Order: sequence, then C-alpha cells, then structure tokens
Amino acid sequence: MWLLYATFIIVSFFAVSSASSARMYSFLMSQQGTNPVFKHVVVLLFCLGTAVIVSKFPVEWYRRKKYLLALIVGVFIVALWLNPTEANQASRWTRIMGISIQPSEFFKLIIVLYGAEIGAKVAKMRREHFPLAKKYAHLFFLIYWFVIVAITLSINLTNLSTTFILISFLFLYTITLRAPLSFILRVFVLLFVAGALLVSALLFIPEDTLRKIHHRSPVWQQRLYHIAEDPSSDKEYYNLEEGSTQSKLALVAISRGQVPSGLGKSKTRDYLPLAYSDYIYAIIVEEWGVVGMLFVPSLYLLWFLWVGRLAQREENMYRRYVLLGFGLLYPFSALINLMVASGMFITGQPLPLISDGGSSYLSASIAVGIVIGISRSQTKIRELDRREQEILSAAETEA
Repeated sequence: MWLLYATFIIVSFFAVSSASSARMYSFLMSQQGTNPVFKHVVVLLFCLGTAVIVSKFPVEWYRRKKYLLALIVGVFIVALWLNPTEANQASRWTRIMGISIQPSEFFKLIIVLYGAEIGAKVAKMRREHFPLAKKYAHLFFLIYWFVIVAITLSINLTNLSTTFILISFLFLYTITLRAPLSFILRVFVLLFVAGALLVSALLFIPEDTLRKIHHRSPVWQQRLYHIAEDPSSDKEYYNLEEGSTQSKLALVAISRGQVPSGLGKSKTRDYLPLAYSDYIYAIIVEEWGVVGMLFVPSLYLLWFLWVGRLAQREENMYRRYVLLGFGLLYPFSALINLMVASGMFITGQPLPLISDGGSSYLSASIAVGIVIGISRSQTKIRELDRREQEILSAAETEA
C-alpha cells in the first residue's frame, strides 16, 4: 500500500509541476506569492508525514474520537458559513489562520467513519437477532441521511455539482453498508423525483427567473445544455472563445495525446485554466499519451481492488465498512474527474492524490493512513494466529 501511495505522490509531483507552467510564469514575473511547485512539494511532504502518523493509530482510536473529529470538521464548516472565499461564483473555501481550507473534502471522511459506525451497529443487531433490528436500521440510516444531506446542502449552496457527487457517493455507500432494501428503494425514488424536478426546472424556466431564485442557477442551466449539446449540429461548439472553454481545451489536450508531447512539454497547459487541478488528467494524457491515459486509472483500480481485498478478510464490521467506504470514495471521485476531463461532466472535481490542492490531498492522505493502519493490524493478527498454531502444534507433538 505504501508503494501505491508513493506512486501517486511521484505522479502528482511531475504532473502538477508541468501543469503549473502558467502559475510559475506569473510567479517569476511578479515575484509575489509562493513558488507553486515548491508549495506543492511542501504539501506532498506534509501529507506523507500525516499518512505515516495516522497509520500508527489503530482505527478504534478514530472510532472513539469520532465526536472530536466531527467537531473539527464542524469548525471548518462554520468558518465557511462566516467567512467564505468565492472562486468562479462558488464558495467552497474558507481561510483559517491564513490557510485555505475546503471543508467538503474533510466532510467526506466523516461520511465514511460515521457510516461505518451505523453499519457496524446494524450488523451487530442482525447477528444477535435483535427483534427490532429492521426498525432500528431504518431509523439509524434515516438520521444518517438527514444529517449528511442537510450538512451537504449547507456547505454547497452555490455548488450543485459537489452536492450531486457527495449524495451519489452517499447512496452507493448506503448500499455497501447493507441498509434495508426498502430504505434504499425509497431513497432512490426520492432522489429520482428530486433530480427530475430539478432538471425540468433548469430546462424550462427562463434564465432571468432562475437568476432570481438562485444566482448560480443560470450556470447550472448552461452546464445542462452543454451536456445535451450535439457538436455535429453546432459549429460554434468548436469555437474556443465561446462558453465551456475549459472542457473544450481539455478535449484538445486529450486529442494531442495521440502523439505524446513528452513530460513537461504540453502546449495546452498554458491556456487551460485549472490545468493543475480539475483538468490535470487531460495534461497527463497530452504529455504521456496512451501510457498516461491507462496508467492513471489503473492506479485507482488497484486501490479499489487492494482495499476491497483487505475488507474481505476483515472480520470486524466497523473496520470492514471503513475500508469499503474509502475503497469506493476515491475511485468514484477519480471517475468523476475523468468524466470532467473528457467533457462528459462539467464540474470542479480534483483528481484524488494527483491534483494540486491541500485539502483534497490531505484528506485523502488521512484515509490512506487509516487504511494502512487497518492493514497493519491484520498483519499482526495473522502473525499472532500463526504463532498460536505453532505453539499448539508443538504441544501436540510433545504429547
């Protein structure tokens, strides 16, 4: 697992260093701020240290301290409400002691840790044949969903896409936690109806009216039109001076990957906004070609399979659900980012463990540390079992 994490760090260093050419040029010309490459190296080293420290603690420690962890994330969320930092008309960040923090990234950890707690409790009731197990399972998951969705909406009032991603993951994770089928079906119907009403509103309500309802509504409407747009029927689709420039430039970068430009030789990076973050996969494909196009997704596939294997052999239900949560979360986030880069989905979503971004990388590194800690505990248990078997075998031989 450490080798996989180290591979992510190496890929992130080279990819972000190359994709930050525009920021680097601005820094060299103005001599203001911090060298973006140096800053990213510091972030990588800090996150590596954090992962090492986190892996030293047993996951039960995080279970006992779940209220403290929730309090810390709660402080981040309150800071976002009181002091939001707006970028691209969306307030995703806040600043605490001069440090930029994106609370939604750390909130993902809370979703997994608290979901695992509920899943473990429900599994225990079922195992002990508790008479009201199904009723309590409905109640626990209902409270879980109400709290998570309420907080998600409160921290993403101007960011519909992040809300969609978090709730989509929450739904998949609820299935993984083996929530009652009737509960899952009700949630699915509710989400389907809510989604259909929202899409209908964005399609049929005039832009001026939407702006009065929510100032970001026209942006969501344009993104929906872009998804449904047929490039072959509109020549303006290929005009890079018209809307959705980012996604169009990302497609240009990917198309250039047929003949790789080589590491650090991307041309699109100088014009593509957020090339070092949301669209870093497009730059990787442009520079690395088919190798980069396949290698990066394979890292997340390996993460998914490796963590899934750890979950399969884990007998403790809480640890198993923590593993399943983190094993699903980051490949799912990566899939969304790849869809963004390919123009299938328009939103701001970093590529986990590769894109530049302190909050995203730190929260993912904490998850890596927790997973490695569980893996280490499994190794110790197997070693104890092996020694016990050796002692029993020796005793039987002497007898």
